[in-house]
Amino acid sequence: MHPRLPTRIAASLAALTLASCGSSQEAEEGGDPNPAPVPESDVTLPGNTTLGPQGEATQLPAAEWVYKEDQQMAVFGPPNSEGLLTVHCRDGEIVVTRHSPAEEGGTAMLNFSGDAHTASLAVRAEPMELGPEFVWQGTVSRQSDDLRQVFEDNLEAVTVSAGLGDPLRVPLSDAPVKAIDACRR
Repeated sequence: MHPRLPTRIAASLAALTLASCGSSQEAEEGGDPNPAPVPESDVTLPGNTTLGPQGEATQLPAAEWVYKEDQQMAVFGPPNSEGLLTVHCRDGEIVVTRHSPAEEGGTAMLNFSGDAHTASLAVRAEPMELGPEFVWQGTVSRQSDDLRQVFEDNLEAVTVSAGLGDPLRVPLSDAPVKAIDACRR
């Protein structure tokens, strides 16, 4: 552990606490009751911790990649869940789903950033199979190498972001590469 990490965490949490105290005081004085969230780059948090929409620290469940050969699908997420990110083949196209709340009719660019390669994918809000909620989903031609290179050629984790909500950092794995390759056959 970095020697200054506990100090940085304590300082960050203290700043978050003070910010939330100031928010209620501002609300009483007619100020903005919903201050802008703390930029993620300003705070270093341990392990599977991220910042929520109001700057609060949130512990994420452990997540991993799993390849489901019978479905030609790679799923990243906590064990026994629908996942946070899926890559699979449907009707000869590679389908990528970021399981993050989306507004009906919404569109965005889903960006995959690694240390060696990046890729972007146009996504739109699609209804979930069960329930009234929407998630971000887009398709890529099975001939495209951009997405495959992101998961195959980078040396470190890949950041997946849509400019909406929290970015997702996924570890490198051959699971999404297997799903893409299965779609090419």
